[in-house]
Amino acid sequence: ITLLGAKYTPLRTQFQNQNVVLQKEIKSILITTGGSDPYHFSETLICHLLSMKLNIEFHIVVGKLFQDTNSLEELANQNTSVHLHYNVSDMAALMKQCDYAVSAAGTTLYELCALGIPAISFSMADNQIPMAETFAETKAVPYAGDIRIKMPEEMNIVLSRISKHLLSLFNDPSKAKNQHQSMRHLIDGTGAIKIAEALCKL
Repeated sequence: ITLLGAKYTPLRTQFQNQNVVLQKEIKSILITTGGSDPYHFSETLICHLLSMKLNIEFHIVVGKLFQDTNSLEELANQNTSVHLHYNVSDMAALMKQCDYAVSAAGTTLYELCALGIPAISFSMADNQIPMAETFAETKAVPYAGDIRIKMPEEMNIVLSRISKHLLSLFNDPSKAKNQHQSMRHLIDGTGAIKIAEALCKL
């Protein structure tokens, strides 16, 4: 038996059977790079988004291997709209508090799709690029680019893609709804159940 495709993606129980209602406005943004942030992208991105002067709350997932926790804490102390989250165990609950996400292209993309939280991805490792490009091709999650660039001009392109996508959803709620539907159509969170049902039929 061969079980292929995104619909068979096994996710944690917290992402199964979720009925997330898409909000009419984007009022909170989740930023996650995974367990580490070697390129200090969280800080770079949050400073860029803060400069846009939007009335939005920002939630940053701080991984165990972060090297710039102190600077992020200082940033949060200076801006009441910035919230840091350490050692997150219930990621689904945190995601459901947010209306938009900027995420590294890893397992988190599958989880965001299961909940239907509109998002944009970036890569910071070679093995993330094929996943980011595939999600973009399916129209589920657009890809902003690779952050392992050395020239400021190239980083500005990545930041610009993120802000443009965010503003497009901010200004046209129908685009957010379309992305929500595309994400949920790709992954509904019941992959583990589908696998179990297939095995039981053997």
